[in-house]
Amino acid sequence: MKSILLTALLITSPIVKAEGFADKLSGMRPYVEKFLGKDTAVKIWGSKDNVKLPAIPTINRDSKSMEVYNRKKDAKESLITGDKKIQSDLYFVQEVVQSTREVKANRNEINKWMGTLTQGATREGVYRALVLDAYYARLENYDAPLSPAAKKFTILFMKKYTGKEITEDKLVNINIYSVKRIITERALDIIDSYLSQNEDDLYAWYGVLSKELAGYNVWESKMRSSKSATRHMAWAKKVPHQHLKSEVVIKLHKLMNRLQKRN
Repeated sequence: MKSILLTALLITSPIVKAEGFADKLSGMRPYVEKFLGKDTAVKIWGSKDNVKLPAIPTINRDSKSMEVYNRKKDAKESLITGDKKIQSDLYFVQEVVQSTREVKANRNEINKWMGTLTQGATREGVYRALVLDAYYARLENYDAPLSPAAKKFTILFMKKYTGKEITEDKLVNINIYSVKRIITERALDIIDSYLSQNEDDLYAWYGVLSKELAGYNVWESKMRSSKSATRHMAWAKKVPHQHLKSEVVIKLHKLMNRLQKRN
């Protein structure tokens, strides 16, 4: 009982909570609920994770080009302005170049893509430009077949989160860079479909996906490491859609990079 009280006191401390100890000690939740009550457990970990994966929308290629006209303007875009936006965009540019090309962005690249964003381009637009340029085309021509770990994840992700079945045979002759681009583009299409049909389903999809990706234990970010779908969903609801999209882009590329190095 004393150890449970001590645990509760520690992980409710603002400093300790900021370091993510509540997530790491989530296995203590049943004991805290039993001896200290459910209200105490909610204060420590939040409401129980009961987020369900929504139905995966069907992507209709014939109508996809019209979906943009069915979506409302994202009011959350105006929440991030000035220096905060510049810093956020800079971090995005550095991460998206690193995760797609597996090299750090140089000064010229940073200036180029920051200028593109300043002129009104979207984060999704920057990503698509990166994977459709000559540099990435050369990467797709390398002899770099998928590792077993990357192949396993690709099959799971495509089926569970995009509704598309892929067999191992279809992945034999495709290199890692092509696969990363393909699964990410498919994910972006799914996000667009949710935005046109049911935004709440998008947040649930993102929450469940992010929780599963956190399970791979490859993340340095405390938020990305969180195994709470509820927490990820709450974050997604607060940020612009382009930030949600860029997070999916970077997570998929980063994880595939790590899985490619595993046997």
